[in-house]
Amino acid sequence: SEMIDSMIDAFQNLNEMADPLSYTKILDSDNSQASSSLTALARSMESTRIAFLSAISIATKEAQDNGSIPIFAHVARRLTSFHSLYKLGQDLIQYHKKTINNNEQPPEHDNTDEERGAETETKRKGQTPKRWARKFCFFIRAAWNTPWLWHSAERRRLAFKTAVGMFIASFFLTVDWLWQISEPFGVWPGLTIASVNLATTGSSFHKAVDRMIGTLFAAAFSLLVADFLHGHSDYVKIPAIAIWTFLVLYMKNPEHSYAYTYSATSVGSMLYGSVFNDSTILEYIPKRIQLIFVGVILFVLIELLLFPRSSRKRIEKEFIEFFEVLHSFVKKASEYADAMEIETQSLRTGTVIDSSDVFDTLASSLGDLKDSLKSKVSTLEKELPSAFLEPNFGFAIKLDAPSLSGLLTEMKACLVQAETLVFALSEIEDQHASQESVVFQEIDWTQAYASSLGLVSDQMDTSCRALSRAFPDKRLRPQQNSTALDAITAASSFRDFRDVRYHVVAIWACNFEELQKSNAGTLDLNETLLLGITTSCILELARHLQLAGKELEAYAKTFPS
Repeated sequence: SEMIDSMIDAFQNLNEMADPLSYTKILDSDNSQASSSLTALARSMESTRIAFLSAISIATKEAQDNGSIPIFAHVARRLTSFHSLYKLGQDLIQYHKKTINNNEQPPEHDNTDEERGAETETKRKGQTPKRWARKFCFFIRAAWNTPWLWHSAERRRLAFKTAVGMFIASFFLTVDWLWQISEPFGVWPGLTIASVNLATTGSSFHKAVDRMIGTLFAAAFSLLVADFLHGHSDYVKIPAIAIWTFLVLYMKNPEHSYAYTYSATSVGSMLYGSVFNDSTILEYIPKRIQLIFVGVILFVLIELLLFPRSSRKRIEKEFIEFFEVLHSFVKKASEYADAMEIETQSLRTGTVIDSSDVFDTLASSLGDLKDSLKSKVSTLEKELPSAFLEPNFGFAIKLDAPSLSGLLTEMKACLVQAETLVFALSEIEDQHASQESVVFQEIDWTQAYASSLGLVSDQMDTSCRALSRAFPDKRLRPQQNSTALDAITAASSFRDFRDVRYHVVAIWACNFEELQKSNAGTLDLNETLLLGITTSCILELARHLQLAGKELEAYAKTFPS
């Protein structure tokens, strides 16, 4: 509880440091508040770590006394949960220290009484010149470090297609025969294009349809008021607008919130906008529907013909590439463990091998692959909602939202385990290289991890080859040269990760039993914690891959046979 409270305080201080309005306040306080928060967090983390290790020691002894309880099953999940929380606290401390060091200012001379009095008087009148200068420098630095938006292809595409759409829509204001058709509402096509143009195709189509539907419902209600209730009087229009707005907003569906909101705002303009433009309601409403529909058609043509972009194609490609990158990641992790085993054997035989370059290269490759996994998960999180909304015009099957959303959830879980595994392998490398580490010198833990990761890598290779045969174009969709049965067969290959998990547990159990027999009295709890976390990461990675295959099977069953 104390550690969590300290972490919350640290987050609050970091938020203040990120706030430009409070930045100068933090500088003036000479980082005293941040330093005290950092000290409290470090103290609470250390006390929590000691208490947790003591608790694990007691739990391990109880499990040993009761031989029917597997020690691994008893403590592995608790070790992983604590490690995740503890790692978050370490990251907070490192970031705090970096921020405090960047914010440190050179010492200033002590002001005289007259100077302090003058400064106090200036503060009463407003900001001091010094604080204004600091604030100005801060904003200049923030503006200078902001990346140029032109480098973003998505921003360029959105800007270009909006500009082209507004250019074409302006013809309704500048071309005589188009102005005669749209007069005096020639701005509506342009307003429609500007309103429905979003970064992704699916979201844009969804909003365009909502705008059209909202317009039609508002038009129908306005005509009903005008014809059946003689709605040319304010005594009828105002209650009608109030009732319609209440009903629409009360019944609003979150999936189509824009249609409901636009319908509520359109009723007022239809009942009163027609008056201000010297036209009747019956003349105003058809022209509004017509010109908004023109704006939607222009948007569709620009989106499909001039700036085509499909979120569906991106997610179909990213799903397959994620498994390929994850396969490369697990293979590199297995090579990392193999290198540790070679170094362990050299230490036992007394042979000196300088393998620092090998570990640096493998660690760099693991970091790059981890970043690639993170990038693909981020892309899928962004594009998947748009892909669900993207129209297929009858040329493709509808995406199955539950199975693909579940697949993305399992991929995010795999990413978490991959990030933890990189950290754990780095810590193991530091431990096993030390000749004082009894655990890694007498027991073949590096060989156990090399074998476990090798099993996962081999199964990943089998599953990825099956996916390549089922989806030769590297997109998760029905193929012309393969059937739905091929896709289901490829997805079912992930079921074999269950056997991989059993093998990993067996390897861990044998080594841990051997460790208990040889060093029961000198067991280092820190090393035990590291052993449990690493094995748990491998097991959880295999489990989430097995669940990902289950979601793949569910999606493949929606393919036409």
